[in-house]
Amino acid sequence: MWKLTIRSPLNTPREYVLANGTHILGRYSDSEIVVNDESASRRHAEFHCQNDSLTVHDLNSTNGTYVNRIRIQEAQELKDGDQIRVGFHIASVKYQKTEGAKPETDRSSITDTQPFTRDLLLEAIDKNAVLVHEFSNRLTSILDLDLVLQEISKFFQVAIGADQCQVILADQFDQINELGFSKAIADQAIQKRSVIVVPDTYHIKSISDSAHHYRIRTALCIPVMHKQEIIALVYAYKTDAEARPFDQNDVHISIAISHQAALAIQRSQLIEKVHGLEQLALKDSLTGLDNRRRFLTEAKAEVKRARRFNHPLTLLMLDIDNFKNVNDTYGHIAGDQVLIAVSNRLQNNLRSVDLLARIGGDEFVIMLVEADEKYAESIAKRLLRTIVSSPVKSDRGDIDITISVGIATLNEGHATELALLQTADDALYAAKGAGKNQIEIAANG
Repeated sequence: MWKLTIRSPLNTPREYVLANGTHILGRYSDSEIVVNDESASRRHAEFHCQNDSLTVHDLNSTNGTYVNRIRIQEAQELKDGDQIRVGFHIASVKYQKTEGAKPETDRSSITDTQPFTRDLLLEAIDKNAVLVHEFSNRLTSILDLDLVLQEISKFFQVAIGADQCQVILADQFDQINELGFSKAIADQAIQKRSVIVVPDTYHIKSISDSAHHYRIRTALCIPVMHKQEIIALVYAYKTDAEARPFDQNDVHISIAISHQAALAIQRSQLIEKVHGLEQLALKDSLTGLDNRRRFLTEAKAEVKRARRFNHPLTLLMLDIDNFKNVNDTYGHIAGDQVLIAVSNRLQNNLRSVDLLARIGGDEFVIMLVEADEKYAESIAKRLLRTIVSSPVKSDRGDIDITISVGIATLNEGHATELALLQTADDALYAAKGAGKNQIEIAANG
């Protein structure tokens, strides 16, 4: 008995049992083997089956019929394990003797592990170059790690016809049970650094309990390798008892795809790491507020916008009164707790559009967009009341604090954001000189 299993990047695998006679493959809907592929001709190829013999003949198609990656020019006799490519579709040929055949002995069903070797990887990529190319193209434009993992899962699910498929990153290996997969299968893949295929989980005592719990009938687990490190697992399974078990072709496809998946995961994780480092460079590590560098970048854009549309823009400079005494009296840990408490109180009393940053040891700056001097003064008074209303609770006890505020509104005398910042800083200096715990407004000139 001859079987063809048709695979493509767009459809789940389809299996055809070829009876004796002639079978047409093509894009025509009345073809016995239909391939929905623009690269395939309407009547593309013809199979002739006669007992133990199977041949394929190209019907003068535009793009040709390939057997084991070689374009055929005349009728080609096929053997068990041959591959036929028509456009983006790959047909795997399987022959099984009907007399005395036992499904359990199907040689394409794997009941053990396959070490993830370089030779196995190269063989898999060679046999599935079309799928690998399509998969690689899909991942090229995706940078977000979560979206990459979703695309990998979807492609795997379609390519091997799984009911469920998920990519499990290395930092999730201890959560495999909670994610709905058999830990016993995953542990084998990790410990043996091998591809694990279970054609029928009900016949494997060591995993039958968990498989029964999740209704897993046939399972496939592939380690995603980067150099010699397992960075993820791809876990796929089917729950239908009548479903085709995973076979050697599924293994080769999965290994080939896993190689591209490893590259995509590594790229996305690297991008996330770089982004994280960029954020660290723009954030104050203690309070989580923007730092001076980030604030000046944002302030420059806001000053330009305010000038362009003739909108008001006001800056508040604040610092904690007698902060050196806090550090000297209570210690630097308590001082850090004061800084965190002040930043939280400031954030809770500002609009989401306002810019808040820590630009020095105990100095904070606030840019109030679309805000004039009168509004800024009301905000400053609110902040003074908020800070003085209750002491900061620290490891060394309650600490009473106050702040001083300098206010400057953007005008023609401010050539840049730095000039505006300097005016606000001068007003802050005047507020501290006048007795602290108060507000000083810069002259508008």
